[in-house]
Amino acid sequence: MYNLLYLFIHLQSLVASKCCDTSVVNQVLQSVRESQFRGSISLNLLCLDRLDPKVALGLLVENHIGVVLDYAVTTFDGDPESWTRLLQLVLLVAKETWKEGKKERHPVVLETLKGELC
Repeated sequence: MYNLLYLFIHLQSLVASKCCDTSVVNQVLQSVRESQFRGSISLNLLCLDRLDPKVALGLLVENHIGVVLDYAVTTFDGDPESWTRLLQLVLLVAKETWKEGKKERHPVVLETLKGELC
């Protein structure tokens, strides 16, 4: 088990590195999509962040909205267009959450909106 965890952490480091060629990142992403395993979402997000940040953002907003502000602060670097896109996505999720009656998500969505607007 230790060896697999060790390899997984090294693979994450490789994918996150700007020195890693995007063709390698693309191969890792394809492999992750073909097989689901514990931790695959983090590897998927690391790959998408390198290949298509808008898709990575959408995946985070949809599945892990509670961490999206931390991601945005470290990724957007003051880019107003990216913050506008995030606000649009969060508002869309908020609308869907209320429409579908997913009350367990209400506090997280509200906190994300407050954090983004403040």
